[in-house]
Amino acid sequence: MTLRRHILVICILLAATGAVRPEMSLGQETTQTPLEILRSKAPGAMWDEGISVRADVTCDGVADVVMVGHETNAAWIGVVPGLSSEQSEPIASSFPIGTHSQGSFCSKPVKIEAYPITCEDEDGALPGCQPVKDCQAFSVIDDACDSFHFYWDSDQKRLTWWRR
Repeated sequence: MTLRRHILVICILLAATGAVRPEMSLGQETTQTPLEILRSKAPGAMWDEGISVRADVTCDGVADVVMVGHETNAAWIGVVPGLSSEQSEPIASSFPIGTHSQGSFCSKPVKIEAYPITCEDEDGALPGCQPVKDCQAFSVIDDACDSFHFYWDSDQKRLTWWRR
């Protein structure tokens, strides 16, 4: 076998075993993983790749990565837009933990669930929400109180949330 074939076989084997992680680019000169991007956006947060999902949450037809991070008294929600996404900037938003307010988690988030966007909650239509084929909304769950529900506000071009 030629050297070129050996290299090709090794690359195929590495990709098949998952030893090579897919990377995403934000149109910058360097290519970074979603974890690296979120670490640079919110360096004080401890991002948890185990609490992440890949789904189109910016409603542009391209899968994004949603990940949870935390600090001592704060939870972070990060969204890294997919390659070729119209939403080019990563999003990193912090929420307090344990302040007993509507905008606070009761404990550290443990799970993200993505689901087809419906643009309605118990009270009716969600402001700025537009149903888009294959677009996903997501909930961040802390197992202690009501979840935060996130969706893409197409009018404002930003992620927004609601809660019971």
